[in-house]
Amino acid sequence: MIVGNYKMMTMQWGQKGGRVAANEQGIDDYEKANALLSDVVINYRTVISLGQKNVDSMNLKFETLLSGPMNDILKKSNKAGLYYGLSTAGRTIYVSICFMIGIEFLVFRWGIDATDVFMGIYLMFFTMMSIGSQAANVPSIGKAKAAAIPVFSIIDEPSTLDIRKPQGRTLTTVGNGRIEFIDCFFNYPSRAQKVMDKFNLEIPAGAKIALVGHSGCGKSTLTNILLRFYNINDGKVLIDGQDLDKYDVLRLRD
Repeated sequence: MIVGNYKMMTMQWGQKGGRVAANEQGIDDYEKANALLSDVVINYRTVISLGQKNVDSMNLKFETLLSGPMNDILKKSNKAGLYYGLSTAGRTIYVSICFMIGIEFLVFRWGIDATDVFMGIYLMFFTMMSIGSQAANVPSIGKAKAAAIPVFSIIDEPSTLDIRKPQGRTLTTVGNGRIEFIDCFFNYPSRAQKVMDKFNLEIPAGAKIALVGHSGCGKSTLTNILLRFYNINDGKVLIDGQDLDKYDVLRLRD
């Protein structure tokens, strides 16, 4: 029983809870499927407006991304059944041996009172049943632990935009507001595709502009970078000729 439950635990506590290994960008199929689903939900009007063929294409892509994890789970399901059977069989065999020893040796050979023997056996039996019931929760504990790993890895990840640590950020006011993006590269942490690829843009001070483009081309990304929700991967973002990272975000938001 211990061996079976241990093997089930190791399957659950494996890399990313038994999920398929991440690709070279460090993004596994689950994360890519979740990113696709998030984009579809947020931009569902655009997706629907492009017709049923586009919807079917999105569904097919989502199913394709999940096919890898599903195949991985199916491969492991046989092993999980074997280990569960081993743990259950161990408990049953243990109880059977107790009855055989109790009747053959304790009652027939040693003459111990049968009532006392069966009380002792049932005490051990129900004790083992309780242990087995608790051990049955071990896989669930493993699943919970595996599910918590990516959550806490995000929570515990140090932020490069912590406004409570304004080291080197000395600018507390914005002057005219001239904005420049110079050779900027950017992609979201959960996606390998670049939103900005050597992007350049100049917005004169006081100008009113319109950002036009298809969903996901980076319109909201520009705003999020200016509001200091994300850092660019490479390049420069200047406001009035000063690097964006030199502005004290905490003071500006106050």
